[in-house]
Amino acid sequence: MAKLEDLKVPEGVDPAKANRLIKWIIDVEAENDKTGQLNDSAMVQKIGKRIQSDVKCL
Repeated sequence: MAKLEDLKVPEGVDPAKANRLIKWIIDVEAENDKTGQLNDSAMVQKIGKRIQSDVKCL
C-alpha cells in the first residue's frame, strides 16, 4: 500500500484537505469494521456527504 504522503492529488485540490479526508475515511472504515454498525450503502452515503461538505468548503 502506498504511503499517504506519496499520493498525488489532482491539480487544484488542496493536498492537506485531501489527506485529511483520506485519513477520516480510513478511520471511519476501521471503526465500522469493528462495530459493523453501518452497511455498505450507509457507509457510501456517509462518505459521500463528507466529500460534498468538504468540496463546498473549498
